[in-house]
Amino acid sequence: MDDLRLLHTVDGHGRIAAISLRVAGKPGAATLSAWSPEHDFGAFAGPDLVDCLHDLRLRLEADGLLLCCQGARVNVWPSGQLRQFADGRQGYVLTRRAPGQIHEVVDLLDPAPAEQVVTVEDQRRFVYEFHALGL
Repeated sequence: MDDLRLLHTVDGHGRIAAISLRVAGKPGAATLSAWSPEHDFGAFAGPDLVDCLHDLRLRLEADGLLLCCQGARVNVWPSGQLRQFADGRQGYVLTRRAPGQIHEVVDLLDPAPAEQVVTVEDQRRFVYEFHALGL
């Protein structure tokens, strides 16, 4: 699962900055490290990439930054089965669909446009509302 990704962050003023991510691990144990030319954001460990990405996003949010990746889009989230199957690396694009129509699957660390990414809390709210779950 070792991988290096070059992505971007966006701040509240729309300023874009480069960020590097390194994914390491094996099934059941992942580590996601993040740094920019100006700052080392640290390493985040968890059972899969979803947990690591969640913790990194919260760390970036503390600095007023959002990560511009598919996993930070408001309507992207893995099911439990997909999470287990892909070690938390992929997620579904949650849209209303006709019966029998399949959800699009994306790599959570693929780039996403800055205007499509949201906070962890905004994403959580959307996912709960999409599945008609109580907050």
